[in-house]
Amino acid sequence: MDRKEIEATIQKLDVAIDKEGAAVQFHQYGGGPDESKIVANEAGYLRLGIEFLKSAYAEKDHDVDDGNSIPIDLEYLISPESDIGFDWFERNETIKPFEEEKWSWRSQVFGFILMAIFFGIIALAIYGAVSLFG
Repeated sequence: MDRKEIEATIQKLDVAIDKEGAAVQFHQYGGGPDESKIVANEAGYLRLGIEFLKSAYAEKDHDVDDGNSIPIDLEYLISPESDIGFDWFERNETIKPFEEEKWSWRSQVFGFILMAIFFGIIALAIYGAVSLFG
């Protein structure tokens, strides 16, 4: 699919999925943002997805912040009972994608040395206790 086909499909979805009754809640159940959840009804998840799809092609608002802000309309969607709200959204093409950490031979050797030191300390503590009480 090329860009125009994708945009046309997003437009069709936007028209086909009604905003009425769509609801999304963002909750933070723990001590930080890494302990959060999203709760939504079916229409809410569909509308949230559509709004995010639309944001991929939205025109940037160059009058706001550093020019990466994009308009996303979530006001109708986010429930007032949500713990988390969003002030703005940005699209920045310089963000690096997630990559799993790769273990180099240096980090493996370092881990082995730390483990050897740990078990050495335990062995010395046991030897000392046996010598002291034995």
